[in-house]
Amino acid sequence: MDSMINYHICYKLFEIRSFSTKNERNKWQGRWEIYRDISRIDSSTVVTEFETSTEAGQNALAICCQLIDEGRIRNPALLATGY
Repeated sequence: MDSMINYHICYKLFEIRSFSTKNERNKWQGRWEIYRDISRIDSSTVVTEFETSTEAGQNALAICCQLIDEGRIRNPALLATGY
């Protein structure tokens, strides 16, 4: 039986959650959601497919952290804070 791996971490001033789900090709894809002060400010599904739920969830976390580091989160109000 395939299981879904979820991650929930704090990174800098943000709360990040990642999830993994199987797509129609029976491959795992990760999705991340980023929160600040209990409000979700952005989310996205990762295009890359993986063989395991763990890989998909960890990849989604890594991508989200990279976007934070590069200042590329889509919410303009968040960008004004310097993160």
